[in-house]
Amino acid sequence: MTGRAHGSLRTGAAGAAGAAAGGAGRIGAGAHGAGRLAAIVASVQRRLAERQARRPEAALERAVEQVLAREPRRSLTAVLRGGRRRPTPPVIAEIKRASPAAGRLAPAGGGRFDPVRQARAYVAGGAVALSVVTEPDHFHGDAADLGRVRPLGRPVLQKDFVLSRYQLLEAVLAGADAVLLIARIVPPRELGRLVRSAEELGLEPLVEVNDRRDVEAALAAGARLIGVNHRDLDTFAIDPGRFAALAPLLPPEVVRVAASGIGTPQRARELHALGADAVLVGEALMRSGDPARWLRELAAAGGGAAR
Repeated sequence: MTGRAHGSLRTGAAGAAGAAAGGAGRIGAGAHGAGRLAAIVASVQRRLAERQARRPEAALERAVEQVLAREPRRSLTAVLRGGRRRPTPPVIAEIKRASPAAGRLAPAGGGRFDPVRQARAYVAGGAVALSVVTEPDHFHGDAADLGRVRPLGRPVLQKDFVLSRYQLLEAVLAGADAVLLIARIVPPRELGRLVRSAEELGLEPLVEVNDRRDVEAALAAGARLIGVNHRDLDTFAIDPGRFAALAPLLPPEVVRVAASGIGTPQRARELHALGADAVLVGEALMRSGDPARWLRELAAAGGGAAR
């Protein structure tokens, strides 16, 4: 974590008070869509309100200061930057227990699934970073998985539906180095507040976009790490041409991540050739009997085109 991030922790809390208290209430105004996404956001709002009632934000602020003082965050951007010019794309490998689109990918409540074992396979295969889906109601996620895989030494991205600064504080305490911010679920001004709050806390925000309007909001918010999600968050349908359509809208200095619908190493190479600095792969690795081999096959190909 930079000195600026640590020094601005208190001022960031005051500047983002609106995000913590009122951001979730403005979702309807900022989101463009309903259906599955609305149901997910509603459950996130409910759980968030319950946690805020149990533990005030000021208590989280004090705990975060202590954590950051002894354990700086790792940089996700550093391991991805320039990826489009590498022989093969860096991979953010994801731990995802389930999803509304794919169903259950791992047993709930642990069972035979060991997130640390899964993450070790990812690291052995050459993944440069780890992603952990933590939303519990629709994805069966567990925020504790962030802390479980953190000792493996890779930057850890938390993927959830972030609506307020309170959740960013929770992300730091849980062990995240970076956090997903979904442009579609908050108004543009709120997205800017969340980007700034994340950076003040030493977290690197990966802003997810689905269309041109999301791209405009992400760039206006100051995002330097942008993920293009091929999956529609309302219908969960995959649009395989989305990265090709949106990547030209991103300035060269933005680190570009392609996500969802990446079922094979060949598909990852195709996106790399289109200018992706990295790919985020979840379901294919979770379903693979040998995720390390999947990753090694991608690395061995060396077929990415330099951009």
